[in-house]
Amino acid sequence: MSRDPSTANHAISNDFDTNEAGEILSLTNSFEKSVKAAYKESNAVKAMPSNKNLTDQERIENDKK
Repeated sequence: MSRDPSTANHAISNDFDTNEAGEILSLTNSFEKSVKAAYKESNAVKAMPSNKNLTDQERIENDKK
């Protein structure tokens, strides 16, 4: 019985692909940036004053924009 992985029965092969790992990491980073940007935009929309909270004069000013 051999304990050396390179000569033992059912030796473990190294199937690690650096290109595939790099692509996965790149996609993960892109997804993370997209989620963060979408979350910031949704918070910005929530922070906007709603029309019902504005005075009549403020509504008129907003309509001009």
